Amino acid sequence: MHREPLTNWMNPQANLVFVGDACHPMLPYLAQGASSSIEDGAVLGLLLHPSRFFSKLHLWQTLQLFQELRQARGEAITKETIRQRKELHLRDRIMQRYWDDMFGKRLGKEEEVQSDPHEFPSPWTCPDMQAWLYGYDAVKEVEGLPR
Repeated sequence: MHREPLTNWMNPQANLVFVGDACHPMLPYLAQGASSSIEDGAVLGLLLHPSRFFSKLHLWQTLQLFQELRQARGEAITKETIRQRKELHLRDRIMQRYWDDMFGKRLGKEEEVQSDPHEFPSPWTCPDMQAWLYGYDAVKEVEGLPR
């Protein structure tokens, strides 16, 4: 089962915000559902801390800022999980054999090839994708905002 990400992560009263799979559900093919939820929580917690932004902004502004910071990443990871589902469940035909051949050629050569992550048959072997997935820094994301 899958559904599209929510377009708005707050309720109309702006006193409730959705995080994780509630707003950007992910298929299990990258094992990022829990990680992304933790990222959401870290960014939201930093934004709500009185010494940061919340003391200067209304709650709805803080929640809107949270959505602006997190929505594109959540949706991008979601799209990548959908791509992985398709590629990992190919039937044993021409595309499956092509994928297996490409995977075999790239396996063990991650450092030699810096390329578009979508040219790698698996994000598990793509150094750019790995850096993007695992290198996210919630503190840096929030501290980079103007105060």
